[in-house]
Amino acid sequence: MSTVTTATNKLEYEIKFLSSLYKRLGLTNTGEEEKNKQLVDNGGKAVLRRAMSGEAKHVTDTRQFLPYMGEKSKWQETHIWIPVACLSIYYPQPIVKSERPHNFGFSCFLLQQEIQRSNPDAKGVSRRFKSLLDISLDDIQTPLNALVRQIKQMKIKRKENEFVIDYPKLLSDLCQWDHADRYVQDEWARSFWGAAPKDDEVP
Repeated sequence: MSTVTTATNKLEYEIKFLSSLYKRLGLTNTGEEEKNKQLVDNGGKAVLRRAMSGEAKHVTDTRQFLPYMGEKSKWQETHIWIPVACLSIYYPQPIVKSERPHNFGFSCFLLQQEIQRSNPDAKGVSRRFKSLLDISLDDIQTPLNALVRQIKQMKIKRKENEFVIDYPKLLSDLCQWDHADRYVQDEWARSFWGAAPKDDEVP
């Protein structure tokens, strides 16, 4: 079985983790607050949003709200699982199994499309995304946070059965970020630059 196929199959675990987090904080699997407001833990949500700074104290504070992450090293928890959990609370998205999970490269493609509607020559997202592909996991949290913040600010509208950021897929991809083949970075690059035909390409 290929590495890519193996990573895709693992999404069920990532979905379970993030779904459990949403349930603990009073969010539905679609990312909306529960109708019963007594179930919504605004304090917990605030703790996870503060932890996006990466400060050790705030990261430690999140652990009281996080579901079991499995047999992960502390490094994996603090550099991958907790940062993605925090992003999923900062900008909630549906946590559901998708037939075609979208990677973060596609999310950045949607962001670029939205910006270029009003400014066709804008290249900022492309530059930031290109830099992101070369960043190590040690340093990825800040630029990743910045792109998610920008995606949230743009209020990109979802199409039916689609969401802007697929957090289970993002979690799975970051777990494979340091793979020798760099297949995750390659998938993201193809999703970003190959998501739609260029004007000079034949369909």
